[in-house]
Amino acid sequence: MVQKLLKYIHALLQFYTDLFLFWIENGFSNTFRLLWAFVSKQEIIRIDYETKKAKEKLTLFFNAETYHRITLFHVLHSYKQMEKLLAAVPSHDCRYILDLGANCGHFSVVAAEKFPQATIYAFEPSPSLHPILNKNIAGRNIKLVPKAVSDTVGSTKFHINLAGQQTNSILVESVEVFNKKYETIEVPLTTLDVFAAENQIQEIAILKIDCQGVESMILKGGEKILQHTNYLILEVTFLDKDVQGLLNYVLQYFPYYQVVNAVMLGGDLVFSKKPFE
Repeated sequence: MVQKLLKYIHALLQFYTDLFLFWIENGFSNTFRLLWAFVSKQEIIRIDYETKKAKEKLTLFFNAETYHRITLFHVLHSYKQMEKLLAAVPSHDCRYILDLGANCGHFSVVAAEKFPQATIYAFEPSPSLHPILNKNIAGRNIKLVPKAVSDTVGSTKFHINLAGQQTNSILVESVEVFNKKYETIEVPLTTLDVFAAENQIQEIAILKIDCQGVESMILKGGEKILQHTNYLILEVTFLDKDVQGLLNYVLQYFPYYQVVNAVMLGGDLVFSKKPFE
């Protein structure tokens, strides 16, 4: 009983600390909009961020998760993490960007801001995330691909953590780490090499993968196109049972890397075929 009470107090303190930090960084209007969304049980939350580019505003829409602290964490950190990841990639003539595990599409939106000439494919198999993803990508050079990616083509079971869809996965064990209660649906499945061939993509400028432990299988299904991929942005996580094997495999294609963001159970890394500037 005492332990549960202490956990509750800790979670409450963390929530209000994050809320205070969000108010300091993003102002009263955004904070009020966030709190009102929680109180009125809105499903989609709008946040206006001030970009470094001439202090312009960038609007992102967030999924209001069942557990509000998860939502608060993402509105506080997601945009900054995406900016840091893409800051590691130098500006260049970027034709194709693939965002695997797009979720609400935040990475795709930030990438579209930096590379307006690129065509961006946002892969997200969860149908319940498509309405919010479409709001984020509307009017941008981003195309939604409602498929999961692995090393085979066809269909697969996809497990959805309704309390926090950042942890959805093909692998049931990757979801159960965070929540024992989840929904399972059937979704279409493709591979990187098949998708690249179908869409006549001969070179990928940036490939981002955040798929909760499926990274190794995805890369093995893309052996051809990886030879023609310039940058790989990868969440390396202990949800992947063979993390060392994953890193060894990636380094065959991308010998240079930077650790950019620390995340739960792992970190975000940017890999390159050439030395970083």
